[in-house]
Amino acid sequence: MTHRDQTQKMIDALVERARALTDDDRVRLAAARGAIEESFHAGAWRAASEMLPDRGDMYAAAWQRIGAAFVPERLLEMVEAGDQSDPDDLKNWQDVARLVRLGIDDELLALLTSDSIPPAHLRQLHMSWAAMLDQSQ
Repeated sequence: MTHRDQTQKMIDALVERARALTDDDRVRLAAARGAIEESFHAGAWRAASEMLPDRGDMYAAAWQRIGAAFVPERLLEMVEAGDQSDPDDLKNWQDVARLVRLGIDDELLALLTSDSIPPAHLRQLHMSWAAMLDQSQ
């Protein structure tokens, strides 16, 4: 099995797990991603993104399959309720969606570049997804 095939299997598992996220999972992932020190994280993100030109097809295909899995069900309910929704609660759930999207993207970048970037950067990119999984058990 080639490295690309192995990577695709890991991405398939990520897509499946991302699509199965509950709102509780999303809150945990958002909290973990929100706690990351962005100045250090930027180096890991930069290292991974430099590897994307050769893997952009896999990246785009994964996000196409993930779709809107980062959007909490509660946020969708609040949007449907319109003016009846509490604006502060709505903002909170919008922030959850943004942070979950970042957490999923970090994990996807880590999987795509696991053979190319330093272990410290990989740990940084895996951090929020791993924390969410640990708390889900």
